[in-house]
Amino acid sequence: RRSQKILALRVTASAPARFDGAQLLAALGTEGLAYGRYEIFHRLHDDGRPIYSVASLREPGTFDIEAMPATYYPGVAMFAVLPGPVPAADAFDEMIFAARALATHLNGSLADERGAPLTALRVGRLREEALEFERTAGSS
Repeated sequence: RRSQKILALRVTASAPARFDGAQLLAALGTEGLAYGRYEIFHRLHDDGRPIYSVASLREPGTFDIEAMPATYYPGVAMFAVLPGPVPAADAFDEMIFAARALATHLNGSLADERGAPLTALRVGRLREEALEFERTAGSS
């Protein structure tokens, strides 16, 4: 079985604030994310596979598309499963670009997968991990 790696980050509202579901839905659409499999959003490659996905930080992590406009969210988790349809660094770059755009649209903050502030150093580290995974996965 081929090894996989998940690169993840979060876009969070500044507590006690929450993201307005209608605004979140609009922002996800602006970033080219489509609602689909597993009841979450995906940025799909031309071949139909997700480059990265966006889940809710509200349990259980799914989105009820009908209820979204009337729902408030503490934030979203964004993740890319490697290997994916595009090179690891490209997937990561697309995801971080979209995360920054969502944070801007929604007045949110970027955090790592544990919820700690996403520093430039951490972004660089995650990108290195993506490249490292690709190098070693190719040789396994």
